[in-house]
Formats: sequence, C-alpha cells, structure tokens
Amino acid sequence: MKTSDEWFNEGMAFFTSGQDEKAVEAFEQVIRLDPDDVAAYVNLAQALYNLQRYQEALAASDQALQLDQNDVQAYETRGGALAGLERYEEALIACNQALALVPNNPGAYFDKGIALAGLGRHKEAVEAFEQVIHLDPGDPGAYVNKGLSLYALRQFDDGLIACEQGQRLDPNNADIYAKKSEILIAMQRYKAALTACKQALRLDPHHVLAHLNTARSLVLRIDPREFDRPTMRSWNVTSEALAECERALEVDPNAVEAYETKAALLYRARNYQAALAALEHVVRLSPQNVEVYVHKATALLLLGRSEQKNEQQRHYTEALVECERALEIDPNAAEAYETKAAILNRLHRYEEALQASEHALSVDVTETGAYAEKSIALHGLGRHQEADQARKCHEEAIDRKPTRRFDFWYFLNRFRLN
Repeated sequence: MKTSDEWFNEGMAFFTSGQDEKAVEAFEQVIRLDPDDVAAYVNLAQALYNLQRYQEALAASDQALQLDQNDVQAYETRGGALAGLERYEEALIACNQALALVPNNPGAYFDKGIALAGLGRHKEAVEAFEQVIHLDPGDPGAYVNKGLSLYALRQFDDGLIACEQGQRLDPNNADIYAKKSEILIAMQRYKAALTACKQALRLDPHHVLAHLNTARSLVLRIDPREFDRPTMRSWNVTSEALAECERALEVDPNAVEAYETKAALLYRARNYQAALAALEHVVRLSPQNVEVYVHKATALLLLGRSEQKNEQQRHYTEALVECERALEIDPNAAEAYETKAAILNRLHRYEEALQASEHALSVDVTETGAYAEKSIALHGLGRHQEADQARKCHEEAIDRKPTRRFDFWYFLNRFRLN
C-alpha cells in the first residue's frame, strides 16, 4: 500500500507531465491519508483549475487556506478559479492577497489581469499583463490577453502586435490564432481573420471560437447590400457560415455564442422564425442575458414587417414583451429602449416611441439607432424641424460609434432599418 508521500510524488509527476486527471486522483489519495496536507490541497486545486473544474478548484484552494492562511499559491489559484467562474470582484481580491504576500508574482498578476478584463477595466488589465511580461517575458498568454484588452480599448494595431508576439512564443497554440482572428475581424481584415481561423482549426479541428469566427468572417466580408437583395453568392456564404455554427455546436452543444451567431446569420438571411428558434436556446442557456431578449424583439419586429397586417400586431406585441424582459434585468439597457422605440413607431404610438428613444440616449448618447427612432417619432408628431435635427445626429453618431468587444449583431444591425 502506498504512503501519502508516494502518492504525492506520483501526483507531482502526473501534474508536471500535464496528466491532470491522474494528478487529481493521486492528490485525493494523499488527502484521504493525510487530511491536513496543505501542499496536496494546493496542487489538487491547480490540477482542477487546469481541467477547468473551477468550482472544485475553488473548494480545494479554500481548504488549503483554512490550513495555512499565508499560502500564496492557494490565493493565486483561488483568484484564477473565481475568474473562471466569472466572479471577477472576488477574484481581484484573491489576486491582491497573493500579491501582498509575494509582490513579484507573475501568476497572480496574470489572474488579476483576467479579473480586471472581466470587469471591463481594460486599461488596468493591460498594466497587469505588462507586469507579467516584465516578470516572465516568455509567457505567451500575457501577450495575447494584453492584446485582447488593447482591442477592447479600440487600440487594434497595438492589440494585434501583442497577440502576434504571443503567437511567436507559442506558434502551435490554436487558441492564440482564434483570438487573433477576433482582432482582425474588428479591423475588418476578414481574409486575414479567415487565415487565422484556418490555422487554429488545423491545430485543433474542434476549436469552437475558430469555427464561429470563420462563420462571422465569411459573412462580414460580403457587402451587406448583397443580403438585402439576396444573391446566389450570399446564399452560399450564409449556408457555409451556418455549417460552421453547426460544427461548433457538435463540439459544444451548450455553446451560447454558437447559437447567437447562428441566430444572427439567420436574421441576416431574413429567416426570422429560425433565428427566433436559435435565440430560444440562448435564453435556455443564459436567461439573464439582456441582449438575447433585445435580439428576439428585433427579430419579431422584422417578422412583423414581413407579415400581413393582422399578424403584425401580434408580433409587435410579442416584441414589446421581450423588450420589457430585457429592461427587468437591466433597467438601463439602452438597446432595449431603442428597440422598444422602433416597435412603438411601427404601431404609430409616437409619443411613447419618443420617450423610449430619449431614454435610450440618456443612458448611452452613442446609441445610433435611438436618434433614427427619435426622428421617426418626431415626424409622426408633426415636429419636423426637430426630426431633421435628430436624423442629422443619427448620421454623425454612426461615424463615431465605438466598436464593442466583437458584437456580431452590431455589425449586422447597422443595416437593420436603413
């Protein structure tokens, strides 16, 4: 029968060779024989983290900290696990606790950067990843995540440079190529994005993001006017892109982004009923996702426009319900107010539409569609001079609209009601 030391050494051998499942089993044997072995809990937590079993990794880290409240690695792994669970505020606290104990800890800075990025604090995230690079210049993940935060800050060129630095350090990492494709898409370099996705899929044929960004790039590189008057080319491209979404869903049937992208493609192809069916999967998997209800409302709005008059009222009413669901989750969801205004305009309820569009603009002055809906409402109320001014604001806002962290619906919605 093996001793706890023998199990521990075996666990470390498995851990260092990347056999995390076997490492977990070995460290659990150590804990069974010696429930107070801090190192066993710490290494168990790390192995579980590597397996993306974040809840279990968090529990193991907490157990280690109960035994030794000054264990730096336990705080670091705790921070990473919390970030994996999208509990970013708590993750940031854990990372700062690790850094208070060991200030020059690249792993803690890395997890801190992930947490800051998750909180949308991308400028601080860049600084954290730069600390990692200073302490460990050979960490490709630090360059890539720095690049993604620069991308979120709209510093696309610098973001791409950082991502390519990570790629040079780890040229066989499919994830890097897939993330690089996101930046290239934002730069509207769709051919280069397709090349990056192809490289990712050569390294990992089951990479979900690479399949999705292939789908997005295929569609976005085509002039959107081809979809307004469908051509054989646009039909073939849409079919090819939808096939990429299905490949992603074969890999991960619960991939929310795959259903979102599928819905957007179907929406662009004017197959609104099928788009709504895809969005129902998003609701099932992510019921607190505000945007999915806005997208449902948009699809219902456009479905109503294509139906006979007696069906329009029903679809518009259903669309308003979806907007209200979005606003229940986030009372300051500007897009929900904008879409609500669009629906109310089609119902000729111009006073309510004006209120909704103004509410959207009070939340987000860059919400371009809200200016257009405000203009329509003002025209409907006979306030034509004000309406013309709102239309002018709409045209100016389109030029300065900030790009979100790859919002496929945004790129398609730009042409929604024009």
